[in-house]
Amino acid sequence: MNNIDDSVVFDPWMKDQIDAAIAALMHHTYQHKTHGAALKCAEYAILGARLLCTLSKRPYFAVAGSQIVDFGDGQFELISPSRRERRNAKKLADVQSYHCWIECQQHEDGSSHLEYIDFTSRYDRQIAQLLRVPDTHIAETNYLWQRADALNYPIPDRFLQHPSVIGRTQGWRWKDPLCTRLLQNYEQTNAAYFRQQSAALLQLLTRQIETFMQSQQSPSLS
Repeated sequence: MNNIDDSVVFDPWMKDQIDAAIAALMHHTYQHKTHGAALKCAEYAILGARLLCTLSKRPYFAVAGSQIVDFGDGQFELISPSRRERRNAKKLADVQSYHCWIECQQHEDGSSHLEYIDFTSRYDRQIAQLLRVPDTHIAETNYLWQRADALNYPIPDRFLQHPSVIGRTQGWRWKDPLCTRLLQNYEQTNAAYFRQQSAALLQLLTRQIETFMQSQQSPSLS
């Protein structure tokens, strides 16, 4: 499969293929861990951003920050670093409460909008269990790929006085400069690993698509 040029449009089928490839690689890498790849949002974001840049020649960025999670039936949780974590963090592992996703500024018809991509939605039920939150009403989705303005929901009242939320009334995820810098340092420190994983991911996606295309070909007439 040749790299897609900069006019690429990721249609729903291609988004599913990309998501499946990343999930397969991450499962293979972390299947021996207690929680699998459920807590590896940093690697999902880094590998996803690298792959999308390769395929589209557009700038996709792995970012880190805070997120409000909707576990259904009016149950919300805020994942956000504390002031103490932010003050003392020297590396990403020093921060416990953060989330990572991918951002890209898209330009269409003379206007622009911010796009969010998150390949870890498949773990929402598992995360709810770790947080001891009832999970019966969690939406079953594998990933999020959406315009940021379409996700600009009002912040639940219970979080409005939280230090990381004060001054905000809308939006359920926001990039944190410190966490994002630590995420970038993590990627740079492990550059060889991410190059290897990125190459494996592109190869996996290529085989996946080629297998699908072959399955769609009509059998030769005898």
